[in-house]
Amino acid sequence: MTRTIGARLALVAMAAILLPVLGCASDGEKTDATLPVGEGGPKWIDQPQGVYEEGGEQWIYAVGQANFDPNRSAQRNKAAMRARTEMARVLKVAVQSMAEDYQSTNRDFYNMDAASSVEYYEEISRQVTDVTLSGSRQLDGWQDKATGDYYILYGMPLDTSFFDAYMKSAEDAYARYSQREMIKAQKEEYAGKLDEQLEKMKQMDDKQLAGFLKLNG
Repeated sequence: MTRTIGARLALVAMAAILLPVLGCASDGEKTDATLPVGEGGPKWIDQPQGVYEEGGEQWIYAVGQANFDPNRSAQRNKAAMRARTEMARVLKVAVQSMAEDYQSTNRDFYNMDAASSVEYYEEISRQVTDVTLSGSRQLDGWQDKATGDYYILYGMPLDTSFFDAYMKSAEDAYARYSQREMIKAQKEEYAGKLDEQLEKMKQMDDKQLAGFLKLNG
């Protein structure tokens, strides 16, 4: 969706204004900063998770929501916690999609039964999520004047740290679950094919990437 989320949400401009004020929501610090409020709500509320592209960068995003609470600080913290939980879920789905795609197109590297394959996907997803989730941060927030509900938009760039974490965890998981000895030549070939997969992802536009990662953006 060429600039679908970027154009509709104006996230880059918003982030430039908000991030210095909001800070990184993943660091656990509370903030009483006034966040944007508008009638009707931003479009990202209707697309609670997905991918967008801006300035040549690809981002995964997720949304958290908290019902009205007279304690606005507690309400914001609850929305942030839910956004972070949703971001972790989105990351796990995305990484599993990548691992499944790699395995299905490189069957010569694998001799796993179904149970081992599931464990393989879960291990990669868990490791990448744990390593990269700390790089996610709050990009925007909005409160519905009619209901008092509060929404927070979280985002994380698909940058070098994400791809490096995926490469390392995939190699480690392959070495652990492969039923044959992974000699040096095999490892180098395996890593080369991983590089090809990641390069293919980087060439996708945001709509193609969302479909590849099985996200609903």
